[in-house]
Amino acid sequence: MQRIDRALVKNGERLKTPRTARDRSNLGDYYTLDLSNNFVVDKHIDLESYGRLLNVLKPWETLALEY
Repeated sequence: MQRIDRALVKNGERLKTPRTARDRSNLGDYYTLDLSNNFVVDKHIDLESYGRLLNVLKPWETLALEY
């Protein structure tokens, strides 16, 4: 999450998680927010594929679930 967030800040965006169950059903587990306009850019983001898209995750790296 930190790697993605650092990459997004360069474009004026931020990776966020929803606070309520209602927001989670609308936005997914993760979404990006445009900070200057307070506008949702992407929703229902899969962290691993999004990290690869932004080139912050190397091909040999995978995400592990935390409990």
